[in-house]
Amino acid sequence: MRDYFNILKIIAVRLLAHLRTWLVACLLLSNLCYAAQLDIPGPTGSGLFGTSVTVLPNGNFVVTDPGFDAPGPIGDVGAVYLYAPNGTLISTLTGSQGNDQVGSAGITVLANGNFVARSVNWNGSRGAATWGSASTGVSGVVSQSNSLVGGSASDQVGGSVVTALSNGNYVVRSSSWDNPAPVTTNSGAITRGIGTGGTSGLISTNNSVLGTAASGGANMVFSYDLTREHLIVGRRNDNLVTIFSDETAPSITPAVGVTRQAGSAVSNSTIATVSDSGQSAGSLVVT
Repeated sequence: MRDYFNILKIIAVRLLAHLRTWLVACLLLSNLCYAAQLDIPGPTGSGLFGTSVTVLPNGNFVVTDPGFDAPGPIGDVGAVYLYAPNGTLISTLTGSQGNDQVGSAGITVLANGNFVARSVNWNGSRGAATWGSASTGVSGVVSQSNSLVGGSASDQVGGSVVTALSNGNYVVRSSSWDNPAPVTTNSGAITRGIGTGGTSGLISTNNSVLGTAASGGANMVFSYDLTREHLIVGRRNDNLVTIFSDETAPSITPAVGVTRQAGSAVSNSTIATVSDSGQSAGSLVVT
């Protein structure tokens, strides 16, 4: 009988040991699965806070609210916010007019961690592409002093694709941009943006390759030469290919058949344009 009880005692001890192990495992697993939730309420005036959320490589994240109303109220001026990983607000970018809907077209993350906010409806659908720092964001209201913008209603800058380049720069394609001189509808423009500070101002020859054929913007294509920092743009409706380089990149040496002509000085760009016949079809603008 004593042996029987000893056997039961041994079994009980072993069961308790297994039970202890199981309980410890459950506690460890429950700690691993424990979830914390932090809710960030939309700031005063928010209407569509959280329409898009975009995490940047440094852990900060961008939140858009195209339905944000400015005090007044001014309806749907829109807002783009940058937050720290713990939910602390870093910066706020807004529109200034009704239906600007800043941030409505989304956020493009650049290779260097910065970002571009796209606001296709800004200022009567002139549109804007606004560069923001990954660490400090961008604050204030969208304007041509901090954004690449269109000059005519329905230019819709920021509405087409913004392409992030591997060197941190970016390319903005504006298919609906209207050339003002001579007035040509939807002739299009392609802009090389600077990834370390952004490109701002009206779309012009200072910062972009401009189409000249009506409705040709939809057919403009580009490629980028990272070694020489040249933007190569195909303009099939103009029957041209254009090489664009800014002042920081190696200069363009015209090939045989491409003549260098005097033209309006452009402070930060060099442009060479050739036709598909290899003959001069434009000018190389130099400063």
